[in-house]
Amino acid sequence: MPAVVRVDGGALAGTAADVGNLEWEVVRVADLPLLVGRGSLRRLQINPDTDAIADWQQITVEQLRPLTALPALVELTLPFCCHVEVEHLRLLAGCPRLASICFVNEALVLDADAAAELAAWPSLHQLTLSHLKVESAGLRGLEAAAGLRRLALQGCRGLDQDGLQAVAALPLEALVLERLGQPDLLARFTGGDTSPSWALHVAAMRQLASMSTLRELILRSCVLGDEVLAELPTRLTSLTLEDAEASPAALRHVRRLADLRHLSWRLPARSGDDAATTAAADDAATADVLGALRLQSLHWSGALRPAVRKAIGSMAGLERFEGPCDDDLAFLAGLPEVHRLVLAERPAVQQADGSWLPSPPAPASFAPLRGCRALTEVVYSGPLTDAERSALQQALGDRITLLQHD
Repeated sequence: MPAVVRVDGGALAGTAADVGNLEWEVVRVADLPLLVGRGSLRRLQINPDTDAIADWQQITVEQLRPLTALPALVELTLPFCCHVEVEHLRLLAGCPRLASICFVNEALVLDADAAAELAAWPSLHQLTLSHLKVESAGLRGLEAAAGLRRLALQGCRGLDQDGLQAVAALPLEALVLERLGQPDLLARFTGGDTSPSWALHVAAMRQLASMSTLRELILRSCVLGDEVLAELPTRLTSLTLEDAEASPAALRHVRRLADLRHLSWRLPARSGDDAATTAAADDAATADVLGALRLQSLHWSGALRPAVRKAIGSMAGLERFEGPCDDDLAFLAGLPEVHRLVLAERPAVQQADGSWLPSPPAPASFAPLRGCRALTEVVYSGPLTDAERSALQQALGDRITLLQHD
């Protein structure tokens, strides 16, 4: 995908016609005709003008029609307030190459009729449904979407055992499940039902384990019991466990995944009188898991306490690491195969007057990375001045390129 271009509303008219990757901010429905003639546009994310939400909630099929004038469009994210109905889905079938779409927090219900329209899309490969309602009949209807291989259900209302059984019947390669067993986020703002949603249980995870094509599973903010993680699909090559409410004993079941090569791991923050003890148990379980796997890539979002540092530093086959930008990165220096590091922005520091200032990494923290003999690229995800960037690049030497993502 080309480098992303960000532009606000009507300013799109002044951008080059060959933009291929667009994040369009502060957009009004009346701005959509500006898309016509952009034959190179492959990815489009539309974020609405918050002063015009009512127009997005009442958008007509004709107002959405400019999207069908994008012959190269592959990936689309519509505004969270865009009220899409079955007629809009029928229109979007006219985007011949549209393979990935995200519907976020809007009026669409995935029922049998909506699924039938989605199944008619010629190129649908990835479907992301976020904070909307799904019905079992709609999930079963996705079986007719012959090319669908990736499905994300992010905080969706209505998912239950019957719905998950329908999901398990799909020939998916990747599945994302978020907030199972958690209260509905929207209900907090609308005064609706805030009781916990349906949660994964042993039988449900066994259904997922029966999916012969499933290789990537992403579980975010899900309530997971010890017995549930014991049934993780053993064919997985990629697993994401982020803010999963599971005990350290349950987390150790990840060791069973002998084919796992890509792991993203973030444990929920611990609180209470026994927080330190529980965090230590989490670290021990994490180190135990990392020591048992043959990972190629690791995304670690937690604290880099001694047990975790030692475990990561001993992963001889690791090729890519993404994690915090710590003051001391020497634990990575002995990794012989790492060729790419992505380091998160360091936390800002609050000043005496209450303001916050960026806290860039010190060159001395980067210098040990020269010891990674295969390392060619370090990405820092935070702001740097020209002088700070130059000093960090000098610390890395000529062999390693420093990239910056603000």
